[in-house]
Amino acid sequence: MTGLSDLISSPQARQALSGLVQHFENGSMGQMSHADVADQHTELASQLDDSAYHEAAQASVEKLTPTQRDTLGNHLTSAATGHGLDLGSLLGGASSSSSGGLASLLGAFRSRQGTPATTALLGSGSGLQGEIGKLVLGGIAAAAAKRFMG
Repeated sequence: MTGLSDLISSPQARQALSGLVQHFENGSMGQMSHADVADQHTELASQLDDSAYHEAAQASVEKLTPTQRDTLGNHLTSAATGHGLDLGSLLGGASSSSSGGLASLLGAFRSRQGTPATTALLGSGSGLQGEIGKLVLGGIAAAAAKRFMG
């Protein structure tokens, strides 16, 4: 795995990260491939501590429409149940389709299953409709990139 200094030190890497952030902020994440977004998430998210990952996940899911959040919530709830995770304690009273609830579920998967497993959970073969997984993974990676680039 690449170290953080390698991720942000070269001009090419900084340009790629800036492009990722611009795609997220402009709502044009659809222009990136699922594979590129998944790779960026795996590289960048693995450098975040649990609190920073939760913040990045919440910023990411806030960009989703209510229908997309509901779809993501159903997907994550089903996956959490399948992995034996206690939804009540993970959500702490929040809705599974709220930004905070979704961020908590994503953070729980990452802390228990690892960043690559979370990437796979939302990747192109995950069964999520449309671009939801790519938007979430890209948003988390973009938030991490902004954090690292200052």
